[in-house]
Amino acid sequence: MNYFFSIQSIIIFGMSLFCNNTFAQAARSPILLEESTAEDIYYRGTGAFFAKKYEVAILYFGRAIRMDAAFHSRAYNKRGQCNYNLEKYKEARIDYDKAIENAPRFAEAYNSRGALNLYLKNYDNALDDLNEAIDLNPRYSDAIFNKGQVYVGKNELVKAITFFSKAIKLNSYDVDYFITRGMTYHDLVLYDSAIVDFDSALMIDPENMEALKFRTKSNIEIGEFDLALEDFEEALMLDSTDFWIWNNRAGLYVDMNEIEKGIADYSKAMELAPDTIYLYKNRAIAYRKLNQYNNALADYNKALAIDSTYTEAYNNRGFVYDLMGKNELAILDFSKSIELDPARAAYSLNNRGNSYRKLKQFDRAKKDIKESLALNENNGWAFATLAFIFADEGNDELFLKNIELAISKPLAYPLKEKLEEEKSLGKYKNDERFLKILEKSEK
Repeated sequence: MNYFFSIQSIIIFGMSLFCNNTFAQAARSPILLEESTAEDIYYRGTGAFFAKKYEVAILYFGRAIRMDAAFHSRAYNKRGQCNYNLEKYKEARIDYDKAIENAPRFAEAYNSRGALNLYLKNYDNALDDLNEAIDLNPRYSDAIFNKGQVYVGKNELVKAITFFSKAIKLNSYDVDYFITRGMTYHDLVLYDSAIVDFDSALMIDPENMEALKFRTKSNIEIGEFDLALEDFEEALMLDSTDFWIWNNRAGLYVDMNEIEKGIADYSKAMELAPDTIYLYKNRAIAYRKLNQYNNALADYNKALAIDSTYTEAYNNRGFVYDLMGKNELAILDFSKSIELDPARAAYSLNNRGNSYRKLKQFDRAKKDIKESLALNENNGWAFATLAFIFADEGNDELFLKNIELAISKPLAYPLKEKLEEEKSLGKYKNDERFLKILEKSEK
């Protein structure tokens, strides 16, 4: 219709010139422009919707509703989608309800309301709406896909896969379907299947950043580091300003023991997102692995300058102080971490207990370990600290009992890795009972 008006304007302009000609007096009769219909207004609203001009679209849809009842259900539904995208969820629900009231067999409106309920985690209501949409249109792939999303929300991932697969069978060209099913496979630890879905998404859209990012994560999980690095490189070619890529490639480099490369990537990520607090923590961990403790402390200090309540930074900075032999400073940081988040202080309590042990304050150390294990009885590191306390006190039996517990817990203490580092283990290197425990830990 906009194109029509531009042509009319040209015609009107041309006729006015012609009317000034003395040979054309009979052409002075007025030209009437065609009035916009409700359909015209509705489609203008649809154009604004797809242009993401939601406020403008809402005005058009409201006008279409007032002009013609025939457009009520479609316009209410589309206006509801605008309100949803503007995070006006109450208004969106009212519009979806109106759409369904005006057209009780309008499958798209049930799907829209189902998607809103899904987002608001009203999963049972979402299922009711989506089932209605699917009953009305059994080949409605978006409703089937959204039903899968509901089961993801309910943590019924295998059932979710079933519905994602049905949606893909009906529409094998929707990138989001493949990406979402791939993410669900990833969460189910079915990394090969996840990669196949991310591959399919990238065949449809070779520059899809989300698919590239998730494929790197799945490749890392199966140890395909070279493939992950190729994906990171491709992602950086598409968008070198995305700090997520630099941060995650840095993490992979650190895991590959290419720590200097990791630090360089963390530094680039921090240039792009200087207020992203966890980047400082990540680089500090990399510095610590290189025994560059002062650099690590500097990064933790920067993180705490951004957020003085960042419990993980206090805990990790305390750990660095502990490694530097500054046990009193370590205890202060561990205590601050415990104070800020006592419900999740298991690791900080263990760390503080270990620092007390190094200061020979064994009663305080035991008290901390007891509290740590009360919060997380599966932390093998806490049992290891308790073992070292008993070793320092000369109680070999309790040392052996607790070090065996330390290697048997889900979060197992890496005994072989720590054999040279932990001084308390030195006197047991020739103890047959300890050597059997060491052998068991290697298995």
